[in-house]
Amino acid sequence: MHVCEHSLTLEQQVVNKNLEHCCNCALSTNLWLCLTCGNTGCGRKNFDGSGGNNHGIAHFEQTRHPLVVKLGTITAEGEASLYCYACNNDVKDELLVSHLQVLGLNVAGQRKTEKTVMEINLDINLNFALNKLI
Repeated sequence: MHVCEHSLTLEQQVVNKNLEHCCNCALSTNLWLCLTCGNTGCGRKNFDGSGGNNHGIAHFEQTRHPLVVKLGTITAEGEASLYCYACNNDVKDELLVSHLQVLGLNVAGQRKTEKTVMEINLDINLNFALNKLI
């Protein structure tokens, strides 16, 4: 994973800090927090109907705010699953702890409750490989 240039030039302007559910629907899992303004949007809808309602992507398309962090993946050590819509890739933000503090999140008090994107992809690949063996 590479350090995202957008994380180095991020200008935060906190507008919304609702972390309980998506700002556009009632979903409370697979939530992505915009590091620019604090908007909480649900994730992408998966091919099997799971996931979310694409509200995180819709927020990017409306605002062009590039960086989001998956809320359930933030650890007390300052690790998390991050995505940059502008780079269209999973990325690393070396200033993540500072960026989350601006949004009012105490990183030291965070506990990982959801799988990261990398862990989800690994599970999918392992299941696919096992199913081919059976």
